Amino acid sequence: MNLPSNPMLWGRGVFGVNLCKQPRKGLNRRMNVRIYLIASNRGVRLVRANHRSQALSYVASQELTVRVASQDDLVKYLAEGNRVETAVAPDQGKLELE
Repeated sequence: MNLPSNPMLWGRGVFGVNLCKQPRKGLNRRMNVRIYLIASNRGVRLVRANHRSQALSYVASQELTVRVASQDDLVKYLAEGNRVETAVAPDQGKLELE
């Protein structure tokens, strides 16, 4: 069988057999999948995901809810002694300005 020199042009063969050596766009590319360990006060979870943020988001979506705080929420929770925290990405630090 004569195939083009570029494997991306191979496509499917006569009987629907995939002749491509690389996964087609849109297919699940298992080579990028890793298993991440996520630890919290509740215990340890092992999550298979493509990225660290995907694993964290998956666990967080099952255990947490997030919404914009209403004025009533602010009044209630600030009066209870809660403080407003400022989120900083773990990879970002504060810049030292001279």
